[in-house]
Amino acid sequence: MQRLLRRTSFVEILTSDPVKTNLEITDDQSANLRTKEKEIEAELQREIAKLREKAREELLSSLRPTQKEAVRKLFGETYEFKAKPKAKSRMIKGGGKGGWKE
Repeated sequence: MQRLLRRTSFVEILTSDPVKTNLEITDDQSANLRTKEKEIEAELQREIAKLREKAREELLSSLRPTQKEAVRKLFGETYEFKAKPKAKSRMIKGGGKGGWKE
């Protein structure tokens, strides 16, 4: 089970058989778990961004003011990267040699 956790999210394991059936997790619970997972992941990403900025500032504190300014000119201001939501796959099984078609 530990090996599976390294490759798959905890919620994915909880909401898939045989674990879902063994724990008697309902479809409503599965949906709630997935929603909560997204909320938690978003919060984790915000916290990671804060920690990275804190680490960057701590590192820059070791530099002289002129060096700090040079770093800011070299790298520019920090910005928040917003990933696009994952699109649902439109691929379906059953097409030609590859076995999949759009």
